[in-house]
Parts: sequence; structure tokens; C-alpha cells
Amino acid sequence: MVIKLNELPEGSKAIIERVELPEGLRERILGMGFIPGKMVEAIKKAPLVDPTVYKVGNFRVSLRSSEASKIYVKPIGPIPLVLCPTNVMCRIVALNGGRRFLNNLKSVGIDVGRRIKILNNEFGRLSMEVDGKVYTIGRGMASKIVVEVLR
Repeated sequence: MVIKLNELPEGSKAIIERVELPEGLRERILGMGFIPGKMVEAIKKAPLVDPTVYKVGNFRVSLRSSEASKIYVKPIGPIPLVLCPTNVMCRIVALNGGRRFLNNLKSVGIDVGRRIKILNNEFGRLSMEVDGKVYTIGRGMASKIVVEVLR
């Protein structure tokens, strides 16, 4: 699954797949270390999301969202549920919310270790199948559920 670098959650790592910027800007970005095949980590997003500090190699680089949106990466390890594509099986590895959030999910059978299938992830809503039942949640809730994509 390939996503845009600006969609990579804070603290997540990914492998750079390709850089699709105009030639002059492309050379500058490649010169900063954003080379296909290299690992990148989203270190810190600014309060208004722009810019974001990324770690590439031993360097920390700040990129605007407009630049990062033209760099495509493949996330490594667990990712937020909100980034999962449709028709993918996942296993929940963490639930990052308060007591009420956790209780609401557990009441419908969504818990750490549970396998789920993503049915639809569009228009701010995510539909998933859990034990044969379909549940729909918003992007905010989906961003607090960390999953591992099963191959």
C-alpha cells in the first residue's frame, strides 16, 4: 500500500517509493536525501499540519505539505486504520483512546488482536466487518485504531 508522505502519521516510518516533483524541485528534494528505497520517519507535525519535520538518514528535514504530497511512500509496520485500503484484512494491534472509546469498541467486539476486514474507506467514513457484522466509524475514531495489514 503506497500513500503520500504528507499522510504518514507522526511517529510512523516508511520506505520512499517515488518522487513526482517538477525537475528543479525534484533535484533539491533528492539532494536532501528523499531517495527511492530510503527510509523516512515523520517526526513532528506543526500545530496546523504545515510544515512537518521528517528524518531521512541522519538528517531532519522540514517539508511543506505541498512538497510532501508529491513523495510516495510505503508504510513500515503498524499503521492507523484510517490509512487502510478497501478489501484488506487487518489485525488490531493498539487502541489509542480513553476509557469511553475503549468501552464503546469492546462492546461491539473490536479489541486488540481481533481480525477485521475493511469494506469501504471513503468520504470520511470507514466500514469494516468484525465477526460477520458490519460497523461504520468516522475518520477520527479510525485514526485511533492501529492495525497491521495481513498479507
